[in-house]
Amino acid sequence: MKIFIFLLFCSSSFAWTIYGLDDRIEADRHSDKTLRELSYATAALIHKKNLKKISENEFEVLGPTLQQQYKTCSEVRFNHQLSSSYCTGFLINESTLVSAGHCIKTMDDCKDYRWVFRYRQKNEFDERIFVEEKDITSCNQILNRDGNNREAIDYATVKLNKKVILPRYFKLSRKLYLKPSTPVAAIGTPLGLPTKISSEAEVMKNTLWDSHFIVNTDTFEGSSGSPIVNLNDYQVEGILVRGGDDLKENLNGCTELVKQNPKHSQELILKPRYIKF
Repeated sequence: MKIFIFLLFCSSSFAWTIYGLDDRIEADRHSDKTLRELSYATAALIHKKNLKKISENEFEVLGPTLQQQYKTCSEVRFNHQLSSSYCTGFLINESTLVSAGHCIKTMDDCKDYRWVFRYRQKNEFDERIFVEEKDITSCNQILNRDGNNREAIDYATVKLNKKVILPRYFKLSRKLYLKPSTPVAAIGTPLGLPTKISSEAEVMKNTLWDSHFIVNTDTFEGSSGSPIVNLNDYQVEGILVRGGDDLKENLNGCTELVKQNPKHSQELILKPRYIKF
């Protein structure tokens, strides 16, 4: 593994950032039909205490807004949306989900958290989210997991306690090499927000022998476990596991998003061949 990658792990922890213009879009509003369909196979990891049953088959998602959670400045996008998701996961079949290893560590996490599908809003100004009971599940088995912080071999594969029937699931790529400039998209819950798609991105650095590659997706804390989708064939080229610092306090005492030149990207992606089931 390259030395520069190890230094990135040490300095960046689990944070992410904005590269160029913020291209995050509500999943249901994205122009790419295939990405919209795939977004339904992603799930938000939400603590069970933040799911309130309001009828026989419906729950309301509770929690702080983005502004309440992070004390963000008034001009920050999505300020009034909920920030309830801890991580992102995605389905490769009706009952097997993949995420980052630091998201699900033990069976206690499976007991305390729920994987919530259709965690989304139609526009960025909605303040409440309701989900059906059929879209809420949990893991009843950790198939495999690695949370190696030093080398960021960071993944978890879990079996859900019920089948989630969808018309499309994610497919893991078997490519040995992904060339720089390949267009990619991230689908997930940045900063705990309802599901977003960031698709104005590309592979920045990659070598055949490394376990990871770098992209410039607009992803954040809460995006951990997001699938990185190749826009040429819509296969998953890896899992988002690390990134650059994404929040900073300004002189007025509120929190703003860190913006970087896309060429300086630090979003680190674990390749599928290191994921075990």
